[in-house]
Amino acid sequence: MAKHNDIGKEGEKVAREFLVKRGLKIIELNYWRKWGEIDIVAQETMGNLGRRVEIIHFVEVKTTNRDYSEGDIDRWRPEEMIHNNKIKRLKRVIQTYILENDVEDWVFDVLIMYLNKRTRTARCKYIKDIVL
Repeated sequence: MAKHNDIGKEGEKVAREFLVKRGLKIIELNYWRKWGEIDIVAQETMGNLGRRVEIIHFVEVKTTNRDYSEGDIDRWRPEEMIHNNKIKRLKRVIQTYILENDVEDWVFDVLIMYLNKRTRTARCKYIKDIVL
């Protein structure tokens, strides 16, 4: 496996832990169809006037292992790597999941993971409810 794939897998592992700590339940990892893939499918259960609502989160994880400091996080933006072709593939695979699983309420999120292998730390930037 290529080094960048190892970094991506590590970022997805930390991302799962991040989401679970925030109360989301991981439903599926690396949901794949020949036209695209979504890294994490998670479920959030919310109460709404006595009624429980389940919201599906489609989460794209972008990971970098650059050494970072406060200023570096603002300059290096891995989310900019989500280009137009990637967005088209994400839309298609999300539509497929929605149809296959009869999903009503959903959102698209991006979770940026900054991993520092030297200090064995991670920082997360969670961008929620993005319009595709």
